Amino acid sequence: MSNLYTENKDVRVSCSPFAIYPNEEIVSEIRKSEFKFSWIKPDEIKAIDVELIYAIYILQYSTSRQLTQYLNLVRGINIHQKEITKLLTKYNKMLICSRFAFKSDLTNDETNLKAYTLAKNGNIILKNRPFDCNWKPTDSCILEDIKKYLARNQFILKIIDELNQSNIEWKSSAIGVTGSYIYNDVRYYLIPVRRELDFQGKLLFIINNLIQRSDYINSDKIIIIGEDDKHLYEIFKHLAITKNMNDNILFTQDNRLISLNIDESFIKFNIYRIDGKTKVEIEQCGLT
Repeated sequence: MSNLYTENKDVRVSCSPFAIYPNEEIVSEIRKSEFKFSWIKPDEIKAIDVELIYAIYILQYSTSRQLTQYLNLVRGINIHQKEITKLLTKYNKMLICSRFAFKSDLTNDETNLKAYTLAKNGNIILKNRPFDCNWKPTDSCILEDIKKYLARNQFILKIIDELNQSNIEWKSSAIGVTGSYIYNDVRYYLIPVRRELDFQGKLLFIINNLIQRSDYINSDKIIIIGEDDKHLYEIFKHLAITKNMNDNILFTQDNRLISLNIDESFIKFNIYRIDGKTKVEIEQCGLT
């Protein structure tokens, strides 16, 4: 399938496109004028359209590459990313999906990153088919949450590709943007963390709520997805200071997920005392 979408090994980035940048803003590219659902011809929506629209709903916020991966890896549909991009452009005009770009102090213009989410007419299409769709117009479009969804989707699609996973829970809970999957009889909870105001407090809130779930057991693991190694260390330090750090918490970050195999993408922090000073060393480790 490598000719259908850009492979991880061919993605070249120095900073994560899913990180939050100084004074970053969402740029809405939603169609300004109303496009009524009645204007869509019955034969205009084909089987591939329904599949793509449902993928947009499942991933909540996603890139064209992520949607192409989902259709190829999860649904077994061989379709090229260029074709997906064309369809998404059409959907944006028809209010089937909404498209967002991003700009910040580091870019004079919008970045190349585009995020897609379901819109009103896409919701109607799914509800007219046998698809479970609970979309509502008030679903979050906060910058931080969009970036978290993109980071989470990248991780899940990678484990589907490399570990052949299918037992995935995509839907986030009321406590925040999350996800989960089971691998080798162990449940892994995903928590994407971005550099937002009080990200430490928000992370602790999610962790504490997860471990209080009735179905949470001691063998469950929590995977924290940060922006970069420095960010992960900030997270680790806060967890250690607040006595919330334990061996069931794993760390990874966006660029490691792009450039390394999944079992090489994780790190742990080793703490040493040398000459009365505390030293911290980053060690690459596996998933288990």
